[in-house]
Amino acid sequence: MKTKLIICYLILFLINIYCNKTTQVVTYPAPADEKPSADYILKVNGKEVFVYQARVSAVPHNQLWPGHQRPKEQTELASFAYFDCSGPVSVEVISDKNIESVDIRPKSYNKNTNV
Repeated sequence: MKTKLIICYLILFLINIYCNKTTQVVTYPAPADEKPSADYILKVNGKEVFVYQARVSAVPHNQLWPGHQRPKEQTELASFAYFDCSGPVSVEVISDKNIESVDIRPKSYNKNTNV
């Protein structure tokens, strides 16, 4: 389940379309004390983008209780990244894990993918 959840967070970055040579890609440095994700490497037009880790709920349905924080054993690590671009980009996600499937959202972007 961990791999599936992490993939959901990275799904927006799995859009792989032909690179437009005039596209500008802007990446942002991570804070000095931030550890990168050990699960993924992300490249946009060949430029490496920092991949963060976040602790997220491992339970499919959250219930909100005032003052309640989910116990750590009900959470798992997910990975995410962000960047800006001015046009179409080529996105590469590298993982040592076996990725069995992806779901690209919005569905209209599923035209030019190479997964």
